Amino acid sequence: MPGRQVKTIYKHLKILEPLAKVRNLPFDRLRVNGLRLKLFSFSVRGELVEPQKILLQEARWIPAFAGMTEKGIFRLFTRSSKGVMGKMDFRKFWLRNKIEESTRPEYMEDGPYPAPIYPRPRIAVNFILFILTLATTLLAGALQEGVNPLKNPEQIFKGIPFSFSLLGILLAHELGHYLVAKKHGLNVTLPYFIPAPSFIGTFGAFIKILSPVRDRRILLDVGAAGPLVGIAVSIPLLILGLQLSEVKMVQEQAGTTLGSSLLLSLLSRLVVGPVPEGFNIVIHPVGFAGWIGLLVTSLNLLPIGQLDGGHVAYALLGERQNKIAKYVFVGLLGLGVFGWPGWLLWGLLLFIMGFRHPPLLKWWVPLDRKRKIMGWVAVAIFSLTFIPVPFSGF
Repeated sequence: MPGRQVKTIYKHLKILEPLAKVRNLPFDRLRVNGLRLKLFSFSVRGELVEPQKILLQEARWIPAFAGMTEKGIFRLFTRSSKGVMGKMDFRKFWLRNKIEESTRPEYMEDGPYPAPIYPRPRIAVNFILFILTLATTLLAGALQEGVNPLKNPEQIFKGIPFSFSLLGILLAHELGHYLVAKKHGLNVTLPYFIPAPSFIGTFGAFIKILSPVRDRRILLDVGAAGPLVGIAVSIPLLILGLQLSEVKMVQEQAGTTLGSSLLLSLLSRLVVGPVPEGFNIVIHPVGFAGWIGLLVTSLNLLPIGQLDGGHVAYALLGERQNKIAKYVFVGLLGLGVFGWPGWLLWGLLLFIMGFRHPPLLKWWVPLDRKRKIMGWVAVAIFSLTFIPVPFSGF
């Protein structure tokens, strides 16, 4: 936008005089009502910061867009976390913050802001939880092999194929999130593994993002990275497990029957071949770990709240993600009533977590074509890995 138009906008905002003493630093552009508006960051009290960060420190308002009033005057508007629209009182705001003249540092001339320096993370808790999860998954794998760890504790090593395969899948999934988040300069923790006294030995793993996600591009990159890396590790392990599995005659229902997805059915037919009537695949522990990897991927890709699928859906569709999340929730309740009752528990947990995804600081930044493709690939992976009835025959 030409300099004259920029000055006109600032004049209507009644902050032209204080801004005249400050060197403007362009950081983003967007098109509003057919006009190309140039946004700036300002130097306040000698510090170079973005306006969003200043405003978020002063009030619980999130910058949303610029618009034209009925009188033809440009004004900046904000949107609260509850979707309420309001007008920022820039005059009152700038009177509370004395603006001092500042110069632009050399590192700002040709590059973005430098990555912030965060305190060194404490990894003791992460390490202890990982060791405990390793122990519980080893025990679960040994039990699957028919080992009684109380009578034959020396044979617990038979649980290694299942334990290492499952932990490798979970670790790959979380490291996908972690490394991409670090690439974008986010403050993120190392993975937390959750040990559990269950037949698989764990409730999964998670990481915590401690800094706000700025825009849709970063949100999609971080949200989709985990499932994409996790599925890339799960598929080879599942294929190996199917090769090691046996096809046996089943005279009566015994044990637990694992549900199938579109991807599992395809891989099973390619690796094992057609299964005759009256026979079933007795899956190897490595294949069972790969199956769990597919299940974990599909659960994480549910387009609800702050699950990976919620991140992807919000990056692709914006506020429409909230409506889709409610439809998916109703569908899970239906599957819980007519299919697997475990979906009712999942529905309760998701209801407590919430359906709506939190807004972004720079929600207007669009996705490029490559990221849109990556997002829809993640949606396709959810469709291929979703298992309507994961378990039966308890």
